[in-house]
Amino acid sequence: RMPTIEGVRRRGILSEAIRQFTMLVGYTKTEHTFDWSLLFAVNRKLLDPVSRRLFFVPDPVRVKVRGAPSRVVSIPFHPSQEKLGKREIPVAAEATMLLPSVDVSALKDGDLFRLMDLYNVRLVSKAGPTADAEFAGDELRYDLKKMQWVKDDGEKKAVEVLEPGELFLEDGSVNPKSLVVRRGFAEASFATLAQDEIVQFPRYGFVRLDSPGRCVLAHP
Repeated sequence: RMPTIEGVRRRGILSEAIRQFTMLVGYTKTEHTFDWSLLFAVNRKLLDPVSRRLFFVPDPVRVKVRGAPSRVVSIPFHPSQEKLGKREIPVAAEATMLLPSVDVSALKDGDLFRLMDLYNVRLVSKAGPTADAEFAGDELRYDLKKMQWVKDDGEKKAVEVLEPGELFLEDGSVNPKSLVVRRGFAEASFATLAQDEIVQFPRYGFVRLDSPGRCVLAHP
């Protein structure tokens, strides 16, 4: 949360991003205040072409997909950078999935949505500890809401993400919510990450592996 060298490094801000940011805003003896979003925009531009994409489901809920076929899906780690490779994910018939609670809560019974790179699903009911859904085909429809997913089996990886925020409030007092710990599960490929590697959790943000099972959110 501190704008120190160690603070921004741990957060996943690249040294090259700081250099480019400095060149962008210029250097004078006059004191200026800059918003974090400017540095984040530069850092995002550098990370986007080199960071692998891995599925992560924060605050998950369980969804049983009835009628879904078994299959093995091949998903690239990056939509346009083939050199980053791909992973093969076996999905059992009528699998139980973990989906983000914020996405499921926005659905109504009967709504259609797509599990990213997998298949379409129709929500039947979200009453009870496990929501009921049904397979709704493979047609790629761009009008459907897309959700990240993680199989609810022994391959899932428990992950907590530190979400740093503003350390001080406008009145100068310490912000009691300046650090949020977000818990969830990532796909099995999470186990292949190296210490300090920065990846993107789609529809969540760029994160840096801080320690086994723990990441720090760089920025959306």
